[in-house]
Amino acid sequence: MKVRLALPMVSGNNCPGAPGWTGDAPKGNEMQTFRNACTLNPRLRSGLAALLLLAAPHGLAGDETARLDPRPHPVRVEIDNPYATVDWTTAQQIRSTTHIHLTDQAALHRAARLGYRHLPVSNYYPSTPYYPMDAIRAGQFRVRQDFGAVRTTDGQSHYVAGPLDWNALIMDKTNGWYDSLPEAQREQLPFTVGDFLFQDIPQDLVFSPNAEHHAFANTGAGVHINAPGSLYSSGTFDAHNRFRTSWGGGGYSYGVGLPWQTAFALMLKQLLFADGGGITINHPHWSGKDLPQALIEEMLDFDPRVLGIEVLNSGDWDLEMWDRLLQTGRRCLGFFVPDWQVQADAPRPGGFNILLVHELTERHCLQAYRRGAFFGSQFGGDELSFQGITLKDYQLTIETSAPSDFVLVTDQSRSTVTGTNRVVFTIPTNAQRHPAIKYVRVEARHGPERIFSQPIRFLVRTE
Repeated sequence: MKVRLALPMVSGNNCPGAPGWTGDAPKGNEMQTFRNACTLNPRLRSGLAALLLLAAPHGLAGDETARLDPRPHPVRVEIDNPYATVDWTTAQQIRSTTHIHLTDQAALHRAARLGYRHLPVSNYYPSTPYYPMDAIRAGQFRVRQDFGAVRTTDGQSHYVAGPLDWNALIMDKTNGWYDSLPEAQREQLPFTVGDFLFQDIPQDLVFSPNAEHHAFANTGAGVHINAPGSLYSSGTFDAHNRFRTSWGGGGYSYGVGLPWQTAFALMLKQLLFADGGGITINHPHWSGKDLPQALIEEMLDFDPRVLGIEVLNSGDWDLEMWDRLLQTGRRCLGFFVPDWQVQADAPRPGGFNILLVHELTERHCLQAYRRGAFFGSQFGGDELSFQGITLKDYQLTIETSAPSDFVLVTDQSRSTVTGTNRVVFTIPTNAQRHPAIKYVRVEARHGPERIFSQPIRFLVRTE
C-alpha cells in the first residue's frame, strides 16, 4: 500500500505525514521508529494519526495501532505510606501484638509485666475470642459453645448452627457416643463450668476480639490465620479428639472445616469495627510447604483487609518471604508476635507491634493495624524506638531514640548506615522523576533490640 499525505511543512523532521512523503505503510519496528522520531513535535502527531487510520484497514492490526499511539500516556504515581497521617510528636506508642495465647491469670500478668497494653488474645480449641476477658470461665466451651461447627456425616460436610451442648450431644442415648469413650474420659462427663479465668485484670489493658483459626477444608494443616478485631469463631474444644467429637464419634471439625475463602469472608463480616482490624497470615516459615508464596499472594489478593504476614513468631523469622511478597508490588504488612512464648513463660519472649495512636482505645488500636500505623519490635524495649518516619519530596527521613545501625531495604538494593539516630534516604527516580523502586522498609538495631518499619510502597500507573 502507498500513502501520500499533504500536511504543513515542518522543518527538521522526516516523518510519515511530512509533505511529499511517499512510502509503504510502516509496520512493526518501522512504526516504532517513526513514532520515536515524531513524538517530539506535536504538529506531526495528526499526520501519523491519519496514517494509522489509513493503514489499519489494510493490514495493520488494531492492537498494534493502539500500542503505537504516539500521544503521551499520563502517568499516575500512588504512594502508600502508612505513616502519612501520624503526628510523631503527639502519638502514643502502644505495645500490642496480633498472636498471643493467654489461657490463665498468670500468663495475663506476664503479658502486663512485659509491657503489652493492647491485647487481641488469640486462643484456639475452640478458636473463639476471649472477649470480654472478664466473662470467660474455666471449661465453659466444653459445656456449651454458642457458635456452630462443620460436621461430616456419610461423607458429606455441612455446617451445624450453634449452640452446641456437648454434654447432650455426647451422652445422648440414641445418637451419642459416650459408651465408646475410654473410662478416663467418661469419668469427666458431664462437663461443668468452673470459675472465671481472669479475676485480676489490670485496668490499663485494652482487649480486642481475636482467635487463631486452622483446619481449613482446602489447605494443609499448617495454615493458621488470625483475625484481630473479628468476632468470628470456629472449631471445638476437643484439641486431640480425646472425647471423639471428631473422628470415631461426632464427626465435628476441630477447626474451621470450611474453604479458607468462605472463612475469610465470615471473619471480615464479623469485624467489630468497619474501619479497624483485619486478617493476618501466621508463621509462613513454620507452616512450610502448606503455605507457599503463591497461596499467600492469593490470600493477600482476596481483600485489602487481609493485612499481611507474621515476620517474627517466637524467634522464627520470615524476612525473606516478606521481601519476596513486597517485590511483587503487593501490600503486605509485617507482624511481630510471641505466639505461645508468654503463656509458656519463655525466658525472653519476643514479638511486639508498636501502635502509633493518638488515644488509647480499642478502636484506635484496631484502626492503626488497618492503616499499618505501627512498627515491629523484637523485644519491645524502651531503649530503641522510631521517633519519626516522614516522606517529603522523595526524601525519606528516619529518626530513632538512640544511635542505631540502619538497613534500608528496597526491591532493588540494601544499604546500611551505622552509628546514627537520623538517616535521610533519597527515593531513587527515573528520568521522568517517577519512583524507580516498588517499596522501601527500614530496620534499625541498637544492642540486642531490633525495630522494623512497615513498607512504604510506590505504584507507578500508566492511564
